[in-house]
Amino acid sequence: MRIFTPILLLSLSLFSTVTCYAQTISDLQKQKEQTLARISTTSQLIEEGTKSQAQNTQKLDLINSQIETRNDLIKNINQQIQLYNAEINQRVKSITRYEQQLDTLLLQYANFIRTTQFLQSKHDVLLHILASRNLSQMYRRIRFYREYLQYQHSQHDAITALNNRLHAERDSLLTAQKYLVVLRNEEYNSRNQLISEQTQYNNELKRLMQKEKELRNTLLEDRKKVQALNVAINKLIEEEAEQNRKAKHDAIYKKLSKDFASNKGRLPWPILTGTIIRGYGQQESKLLKGIRTTSEGVDIAAKKNSVVRSIFNGKVTKVARIPGGNDVVIIRHGDFLTLYSNLTNLVINIGDEVKAGQAIGTLYTEKNAEQGVLHFEIWKEFRSQNPKLWLHP
Repeated sequence: MRIFTPILLLSLSLFSTVTCYAQTISDLQKQKEQTLARISTTSQLIEEGTKSQAQNTQKLDLINSQIETRNDLIKNINQQIQLYNAEINQRVKSITRYEQQLDTLLLQYANFIRTTQFLQSKHDVLLHILASRNLSQMYRRIRFYREYLQYQHSQHDAITALNNRLHAERDSLLTAQKYLVVLRNEEYNSRNQLISEQTQYNNELKRLMQKEKELRNTLLEDRKKVQALNVAINKLIEEEAEQNRKAKHDAIYKKLSKDFASNKGRLPWPILTGTIIRGYGQQESKLLKGIRTTSEGVDIAAKKNSVVRSIFNGKVTKVARIPGGNDVVIIRHGDFLTLYSNLTNLVINIGDEVKAGQAIGTLYTEKNAEQGVLHFEIWKEFRSQNPKLWLHP
């Protein structure tokens, strides 16, 4: 037991540590795949942009979004690199401990064999037993030989198991080192891509600034539209909150609120392949100083005819049409609301129960355009929330 206990504790400790690494790396790898998908989508949206003034300002937003997403990817890769470095260091330490344990076991086994050489031959063992002075001594010698065989087998099994574990650790170490090289190459390539995208952003910005007067008028008009949209949406939210205040809330309502809140940071996007081009809160124009817009949600650019989906189980409580927002849908999730604006071809009605991921309509796209913009908001009654904090990375 003195030999087996440290080996068992070491194995359990290593298993717990490596399992933790594996779970975290697995999560990061999933996030990386999602980030790469958004980068691919944004690249296509940039390429599909038309030459109109509105699309050109949107193209700049798309390039900026691409830069932010690229930085997220680099951050993700660096987190994986740190985890793999930590795992490699842990495995190197474990291999060293296993080698020391193995050396100790082999030395003990060798000493044991040398001191019990008289028991190596079955003929010698039989003579030794038969030479007993009485039955009591014969019994003790038989029992000793049985215990000797058991110890010999247990030592052999311990050495074999430890040796197998050592080989497995060395193989795992080699795999981790190989993947670390791959990650470092990805990080290097991503940084080069980031430099290219920053150059593309600067070139687009320079080109737009050559038409500063036209651009200012466009941005001021855009700000007016955003303000009008905010007023219309706030009115809908107030109406919905007032109706909810008068309603009775059962256990299902409270559970839905709790479930929605517990999924913060893990909720699916309302459009499977989209990219955020306008963030939450007050945003200052990257083109012209002094022009600011305030948004209670985010704008998500996506390809034309993209399906818009509910991000969580809930009930459709509002369907309306507002200027600049086309069809607007509000879905209640207990105390929480999600709002989807700029839709068309709705496939739901007021009062419908919807599931997470269920289609509610199609993204509205202007004629001859290849992409549209979904305005998406999350509210907890009268308090708007930053959707980026609620949606999965």
